[in-house]
Amino acid sequence: MTQQNQIKEEEIDPNYVCESCGFTLEERKCKLMCKRCGYFRSCSDLF
Repeated sequence: MTQQNQIKEEEIDPNYVCESCGFTLEERKCKLMCKRCGYFRSCSDLF
């Protein structure tokens, strides 16, 4: 693993990782959505 890869992995917030497939979730209004598998979570689910 290169130093650049290590930095990128450390910057990822675990709240933005898809629970289904591990892909990065994207914010869409008040939802977090996975482009890979379609999983989504409401922002209110984080609290």
